[in-house]
Amino acid sequence: MVWQQVSRHWPRWQFDADEQRLLMATSAGAGFAGVYISPLTGMLFVVEMLYRKVTVNSVVVSLIASGIATVIGASVKGWSPYYAVVKPTWDWSQVPWVILLATLLTFVGVVFRYGITTAKAHHVTDRHILWQLPVMALLTGLVALKFPQVMGNGRGLAQLAMTTKPSLMLLGGLVVMLVAKALLTLGTLKAGAYGGVIAPSIAIGATSALMIACILMPAGWSFNPVLAGIVGATTVLSVTQRAPWMALVMMMEICQLPVMDAIYLGMAVFVAWLMQRWFKLN
Repeated sequence: MVWQQVSRHWPRWQFDADEQRLLMATSAGAGFAGVYISPLTGMLFVVEMLYRKVTVNSVVVSLIASGIATVIGASVKGWSPYYAVVKPTWDWSQVPWVILLATLLTFVGVVFRYGITTAKAHHVTDRHILWQLPVMALLTGLVALKFPQVMGNGRGLAQLAMTTKPSLMLLGGLVVMLVAKALLTLGTLKAGAYGGVIAPSIAIGATSALMIACILMPAGWSFNPVLAGIVGATTVLSVTQRAPWMALVMMMEICQLPVMDAIYLGMAVFVAWLMQRWFKLN
């Protein structure tokens, strides 16, 4: 009887369909922010990719949730950056290389996005998943015996690409790791696995940029290799996810870059956006 009397006065929260969708998206964004220690990215992940509505309500709710998740995540794993990189300093001489990299890597992002879309559209849903997923796991393990960076979400490969000095001697190994990571990711999705492709996109972009640096720098073209990796990752991520704002802010947050570097990354995502519009790269 007492419980019935109390429950009668207990506030009853009722949400319509749109509010339920926002709360579900906000939960995903909070989880994202807690893993990467990136509150603004968590909010943009919600409004730009999941909920796809920029309203006062969506921004405030998702930002509060992402902020709480970030504090909790950081209390467990610390505030260190997800990718440890040497922070590039602002230099106008790097702008042409940023534009060049963004132009070239837009096409890399479009190809990888097409692969992702195709793999997800034809992924296995019947009993064949019982043998296809183990086969992909076996292939990944075999490749990882020689190139362990291909395992996981691609963090190891991206970290390698953002911290390695370019050299022609590295080019062959980078090509193998890039192709292997892309094919293993797409093959796993096709075999019926579910998962995000944000970190793999970062790995593909950073590795592609390092490959370009390995070709150009020995020929006397001087640009910051760390900046190349970051710009490449941002460009490919913005294209594959169709989320330029999230890509820009995410790389700023997870690498803990100086504010001025937002100009570089802003140029990259703007060039990628222009390229997709001009060439109708859908």
